[in-house]
Amino acid sequence: MSHAPSSSPAKFSGFSKSRCYCPTWLSTSKSGHTQLTDPSTQNINCGGHRLIYRLLVGKIRPRLGVDASFVLHRCGNASCINPYHLYLGDKEQNDRDARLHRGDRRFKLSISDIKEIENSRKSTKELSLQFGVHHQTIAALRRGHYPY
Repeated sequence: MSHAPSSSPAKFSGFSKSRCYCPTWLSTSKSGHTQLTDPSTQNINCGGHRLIYRLLVGKIRPRLGVDASFVLHRCGNASCINPYHLYLGDKEQNDRDARLHRGDRRFKLSISDIKEIENSRKSTKELSLQFGVHHQTIAALRRGHYPY
């Protein structure tokens, strides 16, 4: 369940409900989240989405007896700091959203990719470049070693 921002629309002037706001001049973490400095703690590695939520929307705290300490993105864009796109959720919602927006990152190859690799006459090197995986992954698939 999403919790829409409850603050006055005046606080969000300049933000569009339909477009992400991802300032490219700001640094990002390995996961793609915008990094900002929290003025209250001087924490320079603060997740921008969390800081923007706290400053423009409200406290990050448990709701309805559930630990809603995660700030999630409706848009699925980790670098977005548009307050209209942010809402509170728990770990389960965060994991579900991550799979929904980014897929299950444990597997780079789909079933159809694996079938294409099995039936291909291309070299292992060509296939590893085509699918963006290590050549040993291609070799293992051709030997019948599957990741599932």
